[in-house]
Amino acid sequence: MKKIILLIVLCMPLLARAQRIFVEPNPRGYEQPIINKLIEEKYKVVFKSDSADITIKCMTSAKKKYRAIGYLLAVSPKDGTILGESKRESARSNYYNGLEDPEYRMMRQLANKELKNLLYEISSDKKM
Repeated sequence: MKKIILLIVLCMPLLARAQRIFVEPNPRGYEQPIINKLIEEKYKVVFKSDSADITIKCMTSAKKKYRAIGYLLAVSPKDGTILGESKRESARSNYYNGLEDPEYRMMRQLANKELKNLLYEISSDKKM
């Protein structure tokens, strides 16, 4: 009996299906902090949208010269349904951060604060 249970426990990772995540490219390349965080957290990142289970879109709702507001949107690539949405984050550019682009800074904040919560929300709802 112990051998059967041990065999089942050892084979479970082989049977589990990993989530393949595609991050939709941005014309200015602001998706890179999201990709870096996904790789750091050991998620499987793919670079073709047709082979992904989840597509993450980096949305910017307001962009001014020194301020940006945005959020992450998780979409199913098969049928286009919205799986989840992160909280909105804002970022400012000032002299203390070297006048860094506020949109890039906002995406980095979203990657550090909201990405993990969004993926947890999706996995608990969908049960992939």
